[in-house]
Formats: sequence, C-alpha cells, structure tokens
Amino acid sequence: ELSFRKCVIATGASARVPPPLRGVEHLTSANLWNLEELPPTMLVVGAGPIGLEIAQAMQRLGSEVTVVASSARLLAKEEEGASEAVRTALERDGVAFAAPARLVD
Repeated sequence: ELSFRKCVIATGASARVPPPLRGVEHLTSANLWNLEELPPTMLVVGAGPIGLEIAQAMQRLGSEVTVVASSARLLAKEEEGASEAVRTALERDGVAFAAPARLVD
C-alpha cells in the first residue's frame, strides 16, 4: 500500500523521428543507453526535456554534443527564465547549440 499527498507519474515518452532521419541509423532515448562505446561526437535533434537531458549526460560522459532545434529557445513550452537557465547550464557544461535550424532531406 502506498500513501502520499502528491504524486508524479512519469511514464516516459516515445521519440518522434523526423522524416530526414527515417531510414538512417539513429539513437533514441529508448536505445541510447545500450551503447557499449561512447561516441566521440553526438548530434541531438530537439531541445525538449528528454533531448536536453541526453545532451547533458553525454557531454558529461565525454562526447562532444551539439543540439539542433527548430526554435532558438530551448524548452519552448516552459517559462522563458527556466529556458535561459537551462541553456546557460548546458553551455557551461560544453554543449553547443545550432538553433534555430531545420533538418532537410
């Protein structure tokens, strides 16, 4: 039996693979952690919570990470101040950004 005042149910999400990457070998949050070797460089497509979490983790583990996003603002659904704070922290960790940008076929 569980007892609590407030509960967060975080069941996860599935990756949306953009059309230019369909048919090309890629990693998602579902299979990334199965890697046996750390890639020297990594491009993360998307600047939502999951993409940024992956970017920070891989950068801290030793990959050189660049985040590509369609919007210049990270975490577009969050408050602007939070977005700026996250960007500052990631840049301090060494994560690079190419935003706004878009993928083409």
